[in-house]
Amino acid sequence: MKALLIILHFSFLLSFNINNDNNSADRYDSKNNKSFSFGNKIDNQILDKVIDENMYIVGVGDVFLFNMITTNGVITLELAVSPTGDVLIPIVGKVNLKGKILADAYRLITGKCKEKYEDAFVYVNLIQLRQFKVLVTGNSEYAGMHIVSSNNRASDLIESLYSFTYLDTILSQHLFDYPKNMMISKDVNVIRGDSIISVNLFDYYMNGNKAYNPILLEEDIVNIKNTNKITVLGEVINPIRINKQNLMTYNDILSVAGGINSSADLDKIKFLNYSGISSYYANEKNRISNIDPKYRSDTDESFLSARNRTLDGMVYISDNLKLEDFLNSESSEGDILIVPKKSNFIEVLGGVNNPGTYLFLDNKHVYDYILNAGGYNDLSKDIYVLDINSGSRIKVNKYFIPEPGSIIFVEEKIGYKKWERIKDIISISASISSVLLVLNNVLGE
Repeated sequence: MKALLIILHFSFLLSFNINNDNNSADRYDSKNNKSFSFGNKIDNQILDKVIDENMYIVGVGDVFLFNMITTNGVITLELAVSPTGDVLIPIVGKVNLKGKILADAYRLITGKCKEKYEDAFVYVNLIQLRQFKVLVTGNSEYAGMHIVSSNNRASDLIESLYSFTYLDTILSQHLFDYPKNMMISKDVNVIRGDSIISVNLFDYYMNGNKAYNPILLEEDIVNIKNTNKITVLGEVINPIRINKQNLMTYNDILSVAGGINSSADLDKIKFLNYSGISSYYANEKNRISNIDPKYRSDTDESFLSARNRTLDGMVYISDNLKLEDFLNSESSEGDILIVPKKSNFIEVLGGVNNPGTYLFLDNKHVYDYILNAGGYNDLSKDIYVLDINSGSRIKVNKYFIPEPGSIIFVEEKIGYKKWERIKDIISISASISSVLLVLNNVLGE
């Protein structure tokens, strides 16, 4: 028994010295036979739920806090699962935990200790979660090995890789509360041995369904591939992401989505297709964008402006007759439909005394809203109306009747651009005058 205590004492003092730099070890009083412990300070671990002992699978790198009370004293130490799946308990021996659920791991450790010390009280608790690598494959620029934690779901890995895709950026401009990283243009699957687990991030982010968002395990392969599914977002009963069926029209798709909400504005429905955004990377746009604005030609500026207006590939249906034809036409794979919300406001900007947002009223003219905004100021000029759905801007007179959600912009006479032009003209005129003066002196001689 003395030999046993000497070995345990040496083992624990060794661990004490190793951890002493972190000031995380408790003192061991051998005379009074008091308990002793030593442990590293553990970083906070963020979980989405409490770990279920009957579900969590133990793996390499997990750390347990082990406490055993015998007639000879109290032993407290940390047990780390080794690369072979074992934990080594001094004096007691080795316990293999590879592939075991947490509840079974507790029982195995306790049973091993009681084989050696029948009267021992053994307490074991998981205190630190392991990290490991999983492989990402398929149509992804992030294909390769990536580090995850044993409590990470597939969505956690996706969020760590994709901060915001270009498609996400487009959709967020048209949907105020659009959840990012739904991977609308991709299908995600977890390959686990001979099984393929479908990951439905759309349903997870829209409805909080965790059934199709599995927790990752060692040796998992996360496969990402392009898809042509149809998506419906916005003011519908059930936003959906589905495969296209034969001869499926846009009305059929809206029916599958449960129809539109009472707050929906179907007259301003808009859609785009995955292939419609490929022009974003057009060489001509990139070439012009790399030129300092003051050195661009008028043709370059005109092209860039036109390209930016149609950049996102979004299509707007504003004519009621065309809308009916559109809804009854056959859909295309990869379509994304957005049903916007009705707006009951008009915004007034620019050369008015009280710019701001005002309640929309039927059959009211632009001039009525300008009067509500305090009337014209001293710098007011032309009137424009901007459509928030299409982004178009048209010059109107004061009798024009705007639609809900429109922006009335009253141009002001003097702006920064005009003053810059005036300064340029003055500068050029001064340069020309200097040159003429020099030429006159030279010719005069």
